[in-house]
Amino acid sequence: DQALLKIVAAGTDPGIATDLDAIKLENDTWYGMTLTTQGKLEVEEAADWAEANKKLMLQGSSDGDIIVSGSSDIASVLLAKGYDRSAIIFSSDPTEHAGAAWLGATLPIDPGGLTFAFRQLSGVSSEALTSSHITQLEAKNCNYFTAFGSASVTMPGKLTGGEWIDITRDSDAYESALQVGCFQVKLNNAKVPFTDGGIAMLEAVVRQVTKAYIKNGFLAEGSDSYVVPLASEVSSVDRA
Repeated sequence: DQALLKIVAAGTDPGIATDLDAIKLENDTWYGMTLTTQGKLEVEEAADWAEANKKLMLQGSSDGDIIVSGSSDIASVLLAKGYDRSAIIFSSDPTEHAGAAWLGATLPIDPGGLTFAFRQLSGVSSEALTSSHITQLEAKNCNYFTAFGSASVTMPGKLTGGEWIDITRDSDAYESALQVGCFQVKLNNAKVPFTDGGIAMLEAVVRQVTKAYIKNGFLAEGSDSYVVPLASEVSSVDRA
């Protein structure tokens, strides 16, 4: 008798953060992320996780409250948190996954080589936005994809806290390049001694990486300076 049938969940949903922790444990060699879901609580939880784990989340949202005044929508919630690792892009069709399209249009380009504004998105419909809508979107640091003349592009390219997306992405890439370079010195040498010579080996890598990030446009020409101690100047506590 169907009236006697009852469906019982076999377990509870552990939540987005738990899922992301499991993904990171299995493979942490990735950087950009987006969700297929657009539920406000799930997006907020994922943004919390991205902020704590140095990942970059570009997330689409079809929440119509974003383009009108108010503070309960996901863009307003993350604006209040001031996050610098999550960006919301308004897209009225959630099936087009604007966040994924935006990641695909940007991350293949080398750090320093682009901004996240003025990007064209494949498979995403241009939004018909009024000046009032755009005012609300930009007040909430929310991005959008709309027509400017004959081209539809993303604007303004900001994270929810107000920082430009490329600044965070390029800063992360620069830090990673420094870490990899210093690790390679230690990997490729039987010993990097705590001497002036050993310190100079690491200094050379730092200079090399920094010059590369000046050349690619992330750091300003002439902005670099280096403070390199002599081994004898390092305190005995630090040496130990």
